[in-house]
Amino acid sequence: MFDLFKNEYKRYQKPALVMMIVQLAIWGFIYTQKPILANHQLQSGLMNLFMILSGLLFGVLQMALHRRKNNWAYLLHRPISPAKIHLALISAAAVLMLIAVVLPFLMVLMILDLFTSDPVELRHYLYLLHMIGLTFSCYLIGTYTVLSPNKGALLTFGLVFLMVNGSHSSALLTLMTDLVITVITFYLSKKSFKINLSSHFKQKTTIFIAALVLQPALAFVIFLSQSIYYHLPMMLLDKHPDQYTQQQNLGYYSVLWHMENHQRVKMILEGSDYPDVAQLIEQVKLASSDAINGRLTLAAVRGELFYKDRSYALDDEANNKQWIFSHNKMLFEGRDSNSGDLVGFLGKSGFFNADISPTDEDRFEVIPKLTSNQYVQSSNTLYGLDFDQQLMEVKHQLPEGETYQSAVLFNRDTAVIILFSDKALYFFDPDEFSEENIYTKATNRVVHPITLGNDTQIHYSKLIDGYLVEYRRSQVFGYEKPLVKLIYAKHNGQNNLIGEMSFIDYRPLPKLVTDSNFWISPIIDSYVFSFIQGLYNPKDGRYVTLDNIGEQGYGKETYLIAILLAMLSAITTFFIASRLPMNKSTRVFWVLLNLIFSIPGLLCFLLMNPWRDYLFYRYQKPLPS
Repeated sequence: MFDLFKNEYKRYQKPALVMMIVQLAIWGFIYTQKPILANHQLQSGLMNLFMILSGLLFGVLQMALHRRKNNWAYLLHRPISPAKIHLALISAAAVLMLIAVVLPFLMVLMILDLFTSDPVELRHYLYLLHMIGLTFSCYLIGTYTVLSPNKGALLTFGLVFLMVNGSHSSALLTLMTDLVITVITFYLSKKSFKINLSSHFKQKTTIFIAALVLQPALAFVIFLSQSIYYHLPMMLLDKHPDQYTQQQNLGYYSVLWHMENHQRVKMILEGSDYPDVAQLIEQVKLASSDAINGRLTLAAVRGELFYKDRSYALDDEANNKQWIFSHNKMLFEGRDSNSGDLVGFLGKSGFFNADISPTDEDRFEVIPKLTSNQYVQSSNTLYGLDFDQQLMEVKHQLPEGETYQSAVLFNRDTAVIILFSDKALYFFDPDEFSEENIYTKATNRVVHPITLGNDTQIHYSKLIDGYLVEYRRSQVFGYEKPLVKLIYAKHNGQNNLIGEMSFIDYRPLPKLVTDSNFWISPIIDSYVFSFIQGLYNPKDGRYVTLDNIGEQGYGKETYLIAILLAMLSAITTFFIASRLPMNKSTRVFWVLLNLIFSIPGLLCFLLMNPWRDYLFYRYQKPLPS
């Protein structure tokens, strides 16, 4: 086994070393352009792409070379078990990927830690574990794809999106996700490594895991099939609802897409008892306006992996200093830009020298947000910075129980500054806000009239005596109808709900199309995966908790379609399985499984079994179980 490990390692040793050297050169170039540890979306994206492609392509290449007829026979006919052969090969691959992918970044971290002033912390080293998990999982998916007769094995790649696109910030949750996916892909790769590569899975546990990990990708593929059976044909016939006129969209949320601000206001206020509607509409016609993303966001978490950082440092060019935030100290460390020497700290109590030990009162409770190198924002307090005077003053503070949801929002077109919390919107005069070392009171505070969610949109128009704020919530899974509310927030402090409007539906599409996410896979896709997503993002704003998951109120026809498709999947599975060389218990297992998985489960069954070899031979009897 060890000899096989050494031979496999030596086979790819030189390419791995070349990749390591190239990576080090790239990191050296990046260091000349920007701080390596300062998160940048492009840098994170390229790192993820490199890890994914490195693992996936190496797994495909390695096993494709081994599975050639003579090579595979030579490989497997050794005096050790296939499990040990598999372990030797993937162990060699793991070492090679550590050298080619992970070791260069480890060397970069150690150099930064030992020879520079950058605050390298445990969370930066923990990122190496994420690199290992992502690269090795992609490698195992590549080996599983090549070795398995399952024609949908590559769709297991959908698991990778949980690793790179998770909205959570917790390092523990990120690494636990990586570990679970690595274990699952290792298990599938190991079970696919066998003498007869054309034999399909027989064990029920393996079948269940292989089918389960295909569910999200297959459900998504079926969802996209709407384009073929509905959207494209209807567009070619010029009968698609997105091509409807404004008049045809009346009563639907989509009518808002075709309207100017004053037209929306007129429609919402139609039948309202609000006085001077005509005058208000004329004001809106001339007013400047903008939109705000109204979704609730997860706050940054202490100790999060560095590629999720949103608040790296403040540049004090006037004093030639840089203030880098330390998760360990929960303070900004002030460093001389030339020498890197520690010159002070910046905490809740302001600037203080390095010879003064910080106290708990000085430390931030949460990871602060930074705006324009001028504002530091905790969960409920906004501080303004004056680097010349080395002062930090409270610029704005939220009432108890409120939390900021965004950094400071500047809008030059409307000449307004906005702070957005989980309870209200705060509008500020930009001239007053820009005055240093002065607490600024909001000119208007608008309490959110609706519960915020991922689909919330906020539009506002700046009028002479205040702001007209429009809150929208679109359709959520088909059980919460679209709604629009209009608030008139005057400068004298009055906030009036002057109009609201509900809609029949999101847009005039058939229920078969609008509720497809439910009937495709009512249990797995609409309940299980939605519930899991809610665990990762508790501020999602959807019905994904155990308490309210039963509140999804689809129409009777949607439930009927879901039940019929689940039964059809189970019956079709039974019909095909009865002609396959499959024992009775496995056949019953697949039928029950697809009664739960529905259409994606049926596709899994077809991808994971050699049904073509038996189904079309009408008079051929199944082989003995």
